[in-house]
Amino acid sequence: MSAFPIFIDVSDRRPLIVGGTWLALAKARLILQWAPAVTFASLPSPEIAALREAGRADVIAADVKLDDLAGRPLVIIATGVLEEDARIAHMARALGVNTNVPDRPDISNFSLGAIVSRKPVTVAIGTTGSAPVLATQLRAKLEQDLHPRIGKLAEFASRHRARVAKTIPD
Repeated sequence: MSAFPIFIDVSDRRPLIVGGTWLALAKARLILQWAPAVTFASLPSPEIAALREAGRADVIAADVKLDDLAGRPLVIIATGVLEEDARIAHMARALGVNTNVPDRPDISNFSLGAIVSRKPVTVAIGTTGSAPVLATQLRAKLEQDLHPRIGKLAEFASRHRARVAKTIPD
């Protein structure tokens, strides 16, 4: 896979998480660091119910249809059933929806890198699945090296950006 790194806006369209496996829940928790809420296509579970009660998730039928996929910014598929993951990934990709099936790059069109977050500063390390241990080691190094308040510096710069742009020519 030759992957171009991008950041996808998840603020106004809910990502879809297909499955209630521990892996699906882990990916949902990761996405919920940026998205206000997600949609699960899954059988009910205590973890999903807790997210639903907190207003961070809604739930649709586990039997995913084309209409469930259309317009999503991304979909994570982790049902634990390889054939079902492939079926849903095929439908999503046919609609042009960004699709990730963890540990299945052959049916995914994006991967999730190792992430260091100092909101709004985010660093993503990707190896397109070729060296996940290396990505994890790099993340640990960056976690140590990036100042914990670098996000505050970025927020400060954002607040003063327009004024600085008016004062300092291009």
